Amino acid sequence: MKKSIKKSLVSFLIFAMCLSNATLSAGAFSSDTHEYTTKRGSIIVEETFGSELASFYNAEVKAQLKIYCTKPDEDEAQGSYKVHFYNPATEKNFIGEDDSALSRFTDHYNQAVDLYKKGRKNEAFEQLARSVHFLEDMNTPVHTNNQSFLDSAIDVLLHVTFEKKCVKLQSRVESIMLKREFDYYKNNTIKQIGKSSAFLANDNFYAMYQKIETQERIALNSIENAQKAVAGVFYRFYLDVRGI
Repeated sequence: MKKSIKKSLVSFLIFAMCLSNATLSAGAFSSDTHEYTTKRGSIIVEETFGSELASFYNAEVKAQLKIYCTKPDEDEAQGSYKVHFYNPATEKNFIGEDDSALSRFTDHYNQAVDLYKKGRKNEAFEQLARSVHFLEDMNTPVHTNNQSFLDSAIDVLLHVTFEKKCVKLQSRVESIMLKREFDYYKNNTIKQIGKSSAFLANDNFYAMYQKIETQERIALNSIENAQKAVAGVFYRFYLDVRGI
């Protein structure tokens, strides 16, 4: 009987979310935070590597990255944003499907590299921006926890308050990186980079959920981690398309 009730409740929650198509979007970084994180990622590589990367990620490219880093919340949002989630324990989204933030991150990244090498640079940077959107999602604790779908739905208020906290605090975070820190992004696969972000975000979720750390501290950590991950992927993209 209890299993039947729980199954019915889960089905109802999925149905309600699909109708609104907005409930779980509150769990992601907001558009403001996606834009800020993407911008900081390009600034970090420019500050670290100087004119060569500054030329590659010029003002025109940065403008394009800003536009397209938020697009997945508009046109890849079917199924209550399920592909914006990744459970590092199951390697699936919250519905239990393989199509997740990790697969979208890697697929868009690979498309970006392929398009750039074919000379279709505008399309390549669009795909790169979409890729880092999902990487940023995987640096968001409420998108990478291994709670059940039911628990996540019940805790939706936590998702909403965490997003608002990130918006409030994001301007306080201006991450910097040393050149040697970029070796990690050079020497690991794109898939592994995404997974590592998700595992770290998952740890941060439980530190927040168990009140080991404050929500403010976790928000600051998440924004910093996301900025560094995006900077690392921007550097990796430069290497991949240049064949370095």
